[in-house]
Amino acid sequence: MKRTLLFLSILLGLFTLSIVSCDVIEDPIKDNGNNADCTKTRTDTINPQTTFPDTVYRNVLVEDFTGHRCKNCPKATKAIKDMKDVMGDDLVVLAIHSGASTFTAPNPPDYPTDFTTTEGDEIASWFGGVPAQPIGMVNRDDYSQGSISHFKIYSQWNSIATPYLSEAAIAELWSMSYVSGTCVIAHAQTTFLEDVTGDYSIAVYLTEDGIVAPQLLPDDTRDADYVHNNVFRDAFTFALGESLITGGATRMTNVHRSYQLEINPDWNPNNLKVVTVLFDTDSREVLQVTECDVE
Repeated sequence: MKRTLLFLSILLGLFTLSIVSCDVIEDPIKDNGNNADCTKTRTDTINPQTTFPDTVYRNVLVEDFTGHRCKNCPKATKAIKDMKDVMGDDLVVLAIHSGASTFTAPNPPDYPTDFTTTEGDEIASWFGGVPAQPIGMVNRDDYSQGSISHFKIYSQWNSIATPYLSEAAIAELWSMSYVSGTCVIAHAQTTFLEDVTGDYSIAVYLTEDGIVAPQLLPDDTRDADYVHNNVFRDAFTFALGESLITGGATRMTNVHRSYQLEINPDWNPNNLKVVTVLFDTDSREVLQVTECDVE
């Protein structure tokens, strides 16, 4: 890790957050169109990280478009594991089961699990549709409308990702998440570390680790006990994100947002994670990303 995150306490009750910055407090809780019974049942005042190292570096998001009936997709998963072993928490992964139905659709009894999501399909469509599998995007690098140049094969991911880790970030992301009743609550703060111009958006996603389900392997055999990690489950925001800053922001501007969504009974709450993505609204390039466990 290139930095040491300083996590400050969560203060219960009413508390005034005072930092030398411009704070933008928005939407204490969004119900995201979910079940009305999914309501916040405890009150927290968030006192997030406000002190940073001299330089905060960029993290990397890999969006792996995969499928349980795609026999070469485990090779991409292995490439991600190798990257994760080196990059640690600086690498964040979304395993999105979207693409050709012959690779992604359930096919019982051998492949009964449905990993597909409407939100995952929306992301894939937004970037022109998945041209082949396994394939992915690294920080949504090299996006150009009408092109597929932003889709990279897994053997390219490491070489594209590595240089980002030594680049200074324009913003730091802080996040925390917990289960409350039948809801997952997620809090996210974006702190701009320099003056910026332009428009910036945020997307907040939910993933799950440790899902045991069949997977087709490169030798055409079927592993009935394959462990699927980083599986894209849902989006707290719109799948394509939502506006965070329009026209720019000054250094140390903070934007705090909180979200909730209903827990699907098929999910294991102990294995859920929240992924928060800051991106340039126009270019769609990911400028910072972070991940936290759902407590």
